[in-house]
Amino acid sequence: MKTGFVSNLVLAASVLTSANAFAGCPTKEEVLSYVAAYANRQPVAPIAHIKTTMEAYCAQGMVAATIGRRMGIPAGYKAAYTSDSVQQQSGIKAPIRAFLFEHMFLQDGAVIEANFGARPQVSADLIAVVKDAYIQEARTPLEVLEHISHVVPFIELSDAMLGESHPVTAFAMIATNVGT
Repeated sequence: MKTGFVSNLVLAASVLTSANAFAGCPTKEEVLSYVAAYANRQPVAPIAHIKTTMEAYCAQGMVAATIGRRMGIPAGYKAAYTSDSVQQQSGIKAPIRAFLFEHMFLQDGAVIEANFGARPQVSADLIAVVKDAYIQEARTPLEVLEHISHVVPFIELSDAMLGESHPVTAFAMIATNVGT
């Protein structure tokens, strides 16, 4: 699983260094501007020219590869918009994923500033730790459980990053790494 994760980031980094790999991918300057806003807790506008899911994931890969330089080694994925009701509320039609890095996880008792992001959000969540790669062969929920080593409840502190006047769209959430 970790190998696939690193491969995705290597691909994203190669896109970051190649000029206009896809027409709708952001420029290196747009990515660096977003990451600077992220670091300074400033809201951003969605990248207007992103019009497809492929372009949004291209942007996300570039953003994640750049943020990863600050946030440590890859640590996993985040699944978002996984329930029908949340998808209907937001107008997002399918679950989306984001990259997580080691410095995004804090120990119990950590103290966090109330204004930890441009648009701070708090939610209860779970982490499922995959035991082995055989989870890919599971055909039933019970078979999936056989390949989970443990489940950890936690409080997620995310940052929507988009300015309040900007609509939350699937493309915008994907491109901004789903607020991780």
